[in-house]
Amino acid sequence: DRAAAFIKKHSQVPYMLIAGHTDHTGDAAYNQKLSEDRARSVRDYLVANYGIDGKRLLVRGYGKSRPVATNKTKEGRYQNRRVEIVCCILPPE
Repeated sequence: DRAAAFIKKHSQVPYMLIAGHTDHTGDAAYNQKLSEDRARSVRDYLVANYGIDGKRLLVRGYGKSRPVATNKTKEGRYQNRRVEIVCCILPPE
């Protein structure tokens, strides 16, 4: 898949942050856990199916705190339910 190819292509980058996000539906605690689970699922998939070193893959959940689109439309909520992979030289805090 594209995510695995991206991570393998950038093997010189010591860490990859896998960031899970949600839309605004549900309460804060639910969305926080959902975003963490979403990111963890991606990490587990990459490790199991592509042999990527799990120590390089850092998981964070941001819940509904970082929307990229409006939550007022179905399309916007769809865009906010996502996982991003970010190159990191230092481990994120």
